[in-house]
Amino acid sequence: MSAVFASFRVFRGQNAVDVDRRERDVRLGMRVWAVVALALLSAGAGAIDTRGRGADAKLVAQIDAILEDPGLKGGFQGVVVQSVGDGSVWYQRNPELMFMPASNMKILTSTAVLNALGPDWRYETMLVRTGTIDDDGTLHGSLYLKGTGDPLLSAEDLDAMVVQVRGAGIRKVQGKLVGDDTRFDHRRYGRGWPWDNMPSYYSAPLTGLNLNENVLSLTVDPGKRPGDPLKVAVAPTEKYAKLTIRARTTEKGTKPALIVTRELGTNEVIVDGTLPVDSRSETRKPIEVTVDDPTEFTLACLTDRLNRAGIEMTGGQGAGNAPRQGAVEVARHTSIPLSEILLKLNKPSDNLIAECLLKTLSAEKGKTGEGSAADGAALVKEWLKTAGADPASVVMADGSGLSRYNLVSPRTLAAVLKTMATHSQSRVWTDSLPVAGVDGTLRNRLKGTPAENNCRAKTGTISNASSLSGYVTTKDSQRLLFVILMNNQPAESDAPRAVQDKIVTLLAGWESGK
Repeated sequence: MSAVFASFRVFRGQNAVDVDRRERDVRLGMRVWAVVALALLSAGAGAIDTRGRGADAKLVAQIDAILEDPGLKGGFQGVVVQSVGDGSVWYQRNPELMFMPASNMKILTSTAVLNALGPDWRYETMLVRTGTIDDDGTLHGSLYLKGTGDPLLSAEDLDAMVVQVRGAGIRKVQGKLVGDDTRFDHRRYGRGWPWDNMPSYYSAPLTGLNLNENVLSLTVDPGKRPGDPLKVAVAPTEKYAKLTIRARTTEKGTKPALIVTRELGTNEVIVDGTLPVDSRSETRKPIEVTVDDPTEFTLACLTDRLNRAGIEMTGGQGAGNAPRQGAVEVARHTSIPLSEILLKLNKPSDNLIAECLLKTLSAEKGKTGEGSAADGAALVKEWLKTAGADPASVVMADGSGLSRYNLVSPRTLAAVLKTMATHSQSRVWTDSLPVAGVDGTLRNRLKGTPAENNCRAKTGTISNASSLSGYVTTKDSQRLLFVILMNNQPAESDAPRAVQDKIVTLLAGWESGK
């Protein structure tokens, strides 16, 4: 546009008598404007640039045809297909546009953390005490549970720590049980997370102390007779949430209609709806609902476990800071290594793990050590520079991709995938990705195609956005990386996934020169 306006400025400065030259300048200005307008259109949602350095015209035409699927109407797509070996681009469409990546954001988070911390890094959760223990096992002091943000701490892990507490000779605690969650800042949710998703398991809050992925698991059974209230059991503890049961038992053979939610900002879990009298919980998965305060929840569960083990707690519980000096370690839990944590992150696409890892990156490698998502995102962008990607092509609001504020270009994801293909931790990284037709979020996709047990890729889905990025090997043994980002798609449509699968299937069965 600046060239066009410059042309007009020249026109205004000319002598009015020079008509021929003026007309030539007008025609030049119009031609320049046409070129600029075309460039602007090419940068928009409908931009298509399918020619790459390694492009095969036949492959390009076939991918173009797949992307003409009527189910994608109204949306826009970003695609890059690239050789891992020589880096040649086989196909590209809108490679520089920025898309909501959904869970493809986990590619950036997990690779940055793996690069920074290494595959053997682990979380440590500790119980320390102040005061002394007398002969009858009374601790004249307090217990402090100090977390480092482990997203996979379980009730069974707490049980093992309770055994260590008993082994230390403690049978009664006169002081408080204090939870130190200060490894992370106190922002429990990702920036831009939808408030109406917050009771759902995939939108769990986080602190420096997490337990059971910060969800309660409800097992629901019908009453004895129609009209009776339902029977609800809550795990891993019934000592945390207030349970409100509005649901009722209905006649045999009626359709179940259960609704379980949590009042925002509270611990009240509401069970509403109906369940037939012949329904059995063993035929259904437990219903999961998030907790409001992970630290408080962890302390409630630990108190429950201590009491069950015969350890009396008399001083109550609450959040606070563990002493920096003078405390004595009573129990410790060490997590599985980062290499195994990444398996539990990427294969099922676990949002809580991604958010904890982003803050862990900040706490471990940031300048302030505050454990914040913003600082973690800045460190991810530093990683992008070393991976040959442009940090300006990323807006990172969270680590999981749940936020609709996230943006990333296909080119950037392709650069990271290319770097990780030859990284020293390449095997750890690729092993963490779902395998087509085998496991994770790809276990039911691409079965019976050349991509089955061949393609390894990260999926991504939020409302109106769908993505799939990873690796696949062609029929003639050429390893490719691919990025497929789709935005503005109908929320309930299966078309985006079907199109992604067609593209990956085509690549898996491709033979160059045929």
